[in-house]
Amino acid sequence: KKHDIQIVAVNDLGNAQTPDNYVTNLHCDDTETHRGIRSWRRLSNIEIGNTITDVFKIANPDISRFPTDIPKKEAFDTMNIAANFLNGSRFLAYEAFAKDIASKIDLKTVFPCLKDGTSCLTAQLPKLLASAWRRPVDGTEVNRLVELFDAMQVDELSSENAAKAILQAIILSHHFLSRSELGTMQADKT
Repeated sequence: KKHDIQIVAVNDLGNAQTPDNYVTNLHCDDTETHRGIRSWRRLSNIEIGNTITDVFKIANPDISRFPTDIPKKEAFDTMNIAANFLNGSRFLAYEAFAKDIASKIDLKTVFPCLKDGTSCLTAQLPKLLASAWRRPVDGTEVNRLVELFDAMQVDELSSENAAKAILQAIILSHHFLSRSELGTMQADKT
């Protein structure tokens, strides 16, 4: 099986705004591979806002504090445009955003049984995480968040504040902020 990728060299890639600074001559002789390079990328600002609306039912989340996404040839690219990388200032904006969103989420909708503590989170998190992270989740991922919730309770954080911190963790997770461009379709069509 032969894979051949050639990168076109240019003097200054800058923000990849010229047509000459793209991966070229991309081909693969493997007949089983017909989708190209597997790519793990950060969601665009608009995709983050749309996901928040879809998952948490918050209309028009304020994404204005995020550094501006820079397109390349009308396509969003976090692989070749340095300004779109996940850097310190972008993450600080995400952190403030997650705190703001967590304060607006209706906890009675997300965790209707919050008074039951960890048993509620254990029951509610699988569906919430699958929706927020756009993929099936396993018990280990759920258990880590439930353990975090427990630890915050031991530190005398209220159930409501601990639940908001869990929501922030979900939003700040690389599973939320990033996505795989390719993958295998699951039995449930996700």
